[in-house]
Amino acid sequence: MLLAVSACLLGIPCRYDGRAKVNDEVLNLFLSGVEVLPFCPECWGGLGVPREPAEIVGGTGKEVWEGKAKVLTKSGKDLTSQFKLGAKRVLEVCEKLSVSLFVLKEKSPSCGISLIYDGSFTGRVKHGMGVLAYILKEKGYKLKNELEINNICFKKGDINGY
Repeated sequence: MLLAVSACLLGIPCRYDGRAKVNDEVLNLFLSGVEVLPFCPECWGGLGVPREPAEIVGGTGKEVWEGKAKVLTKSGKDLTSQFKLGAKRVLEVCEKLSVSLFVLKEKSPSCGISLIYDGSFTGRVKHGMGVLAYILKEKGYKLKNELEINNICFKKGDINGY
């Protein structure tokens, strides 16, 4: 079984600030032999590294898909189409590869599962899902954030229960 992981959690410097957000538990999964597919929906949507910070303004990932909210940079540039394109590309690849579980970076406007920044660019968070997390949940995928990784039992090459 294949585990798809936000690339920044594995040490790949793809975040908006040109850095990674390495998570030792997630990295140890990769190093222990669990089959892992790293991805960054923002990069897959055509955004470069580094890039201006972006947040969902006017809602959550759900409202972005419904056309009721946008993903904007701090200076007001609309990146909604790039975020949606990246999410669609991740979904397409993962459907072809039969991914069974996603480990996503919490608070990200793409990958946040239960928390995202509130759109004010002040560091405040709110409950809600990012653009990718929402569409993956709608398609029935199992999602975990980097803080929940210890709640998953793994055997070499297998993801128990998924």
